[in-house]
Amino acid sequence: GGVYAGRCWLLCGPSGSGKSAIALQFLAQGIRTGQRALLLSARPAADSAIWAATYGPEMEHAVERGELTLLEYSHFVPGRDSETNMMLPTEGFLELQDIIESQAVRRMAIDTVVPWVAAAQPELVSEHVFSFVRAFERLRCTTLLTLPRPVSPAAFRIKNALDDVVPVSVTLSREQPGGQTIWTTTKYLGAT
Repeated sequence: GGVYAGRCWLLCGPSGSGKSAIALQFLAQGIRTGQRALLLSARPAADSAIWAATYGPEMEHAVERGELTLLEYSHFVPGRDSETNMMLPTEGFLELQDIIESQAVRRMAIDTVVPWVAAAQPELVSEHVFSFVRAFERLRCTTLLTLPRPVSPAAFRIKNALDDVVPVSVTLSREQPGGQTIWTTTKYLGAT
């Protein structure tokens, strides 16, 4: 099938499985169809610009023309960009919402979604994730959320909560180190 316009979808996998590369390809496809795009990443924006340019001159030009906006997490949590276990404050989302609306962004990749959906109280994760995903859908922004492979109970709660609310969930895996990446659609409109 594919992804649905104005909806979120989830891409989960271990480090090095290709989540970020697929996110950039997802954004490049949007740019080719005339959509303004945004990449929000823990990677420094200058590094993301260099990386985007490796996908061809159209991506480099998209950054130069403002068709692709590159943001890094430190923009939303000043002074906290080195923390490994951070949750973003509410005003961070409001700032991001303002950027999406003012720049007419219609396609976005959040690489990784963990700081946005982590909750201090585990029992609130599902509610928090639901609100987060629905906020992007209200903005009519087709959004790719990447998630590292879960390894802790808290990470599995986040993964399960995201799986419950997104229409499409994909898991990437590797057969062996350096081997072929396997794409498994784990949920497509409710069907597993």
